[in-house]
Amino acid sequence: MDILFFWPTFAIFMLGFILIGIGFSLREKPAGIALLWMGTLCMLALVFYHVSNAVAL
Repeated sequence: MDILFFWPTFAIFMLGFILIGIGFSLREKPAGIALLWMGTLCMLALVFYHVSNAVAL
């Protein structure tokens, strides 16, 4: 991974992790489910970005 992308990637990863954690604790409310989805989308966005970067798409 290029050092230029490390800190933004780390920040988005931590944001996603925090959103998943808060969403899991509030999973019985609609807002908790939305937080779980947003955290999951943060993680998936990172995966798709880095995979597409690695294969040069």
